Amino acid sequence: MVGFTVLSISYDRGPRLRRDETVISFDSSRSGDFHCVSHAHADHRPSDPAYRSLMTLWTSRLLAARGTPISGSTHFYNYDIDVKVYDEIVIRLVNAGHMLGSSMFEVRLDGHTLLYTGDINTEGSILDEPARPVRADYLVLEATYGDPSYRFKPRETIYSMILRWIVSTLREGFVPAFKVYSAGKSQEIMGLVNSSLGVPVISDSNIARVSAVYRDQYPQISYFHIHSEEGREVLRDGEYVLISSARIAERISGHKLHWAVATGWAQTRTFPSYKKAFPLSAHDDFYRLMRFVEEVDPRFVFTVYGFSRRLAANLRRTGRRALAIDESQMNHFID
Repeated sequence: MVGFTVLSISYDRGPRLRRDETVISFDSSRSGDFHCVSHAHADHRPSDPAYRSLMTLWTSRLLAARGTPISGSTHFYNYDIDVKVYDEIVIRLVNAGHMLGSSMFEVRLDGHTLLYTGDINTEGSILDEPARPVRADYLVLEATYGDPSYRFKPRETIYSMILRWIVSTLREGFVPAFKVYSAGKSQEIMGLVNSSLGVPVISDSNIARVSAVYRDQYPQISYFHIHSEEGREVLRDGEYVLISSARIAERISGHKLHWAVATGWAQTRTFPSYKKAFPLSAHDDFYRLMRFVEEVDPRFVFTVYGFSRRLAANLRRTGRRALAIDESQMNHFID
């Protein structure tokens, strides 16, 4: 039928927006599509770096620092710039607040607007500006913590808890050590220690590679590589904060380490092998996700990842049209 356009949303290793024969995938490992990559965490990158893709320059640089350089037909853009990826399909990258370079994707086509959030943080952090809502007809919303049991304390409260634990651990003669993601959470804790305590930070190799990229945007970040000459000198002194992507040791240079984790899962789970678990997350909790939906005010919400089914059910209870897209292999047509 000439001039008739079919739009649909589905899930296949990530959300997919189809317009006739054109497919745009979001944070998907599926081959053959045009890919929107929201940020540089491993579970959101394409499986093949040669895929055609759209992301921020920071995301590209962080992926390269983490061992996944992008080699395909890739477009790098900053926020709030319109990008025409196909005829009459325009995408705008919008800050997602999750980590350096993280972006939501506002897609405009055929008179419709779709917003894919990726992982979002509308609270912001010591380094990252918060995500802001964008009005859209259709919203594809992450649901990592989309259950009412996840209500996070204000970030400043959790920061205070972390700083108090670091100070008390050092006073007791131990080394405070954090096992956290090499990209995002590591640099957040690093920035917190740098800005609040006169204590050096030691990082492992994975975190040092990522932090070198972060420092181009945030020159105030300060750390010592664990294998550098300066790092070894700090290790011998014994008064420092260790930030590592793996639990590398229980004692370094004769000094005993007290290990902590910082993750939103600490809100409901215990970590008995760690001295402390802080519920610090770069994601929105259930209540901020619900508020985000109200501010975007979409005609339909597609939830994805984590507690997608529970978040969709709670949205329906408020009168919203909502569906957990990753619970179904169907095509959901846009009217």
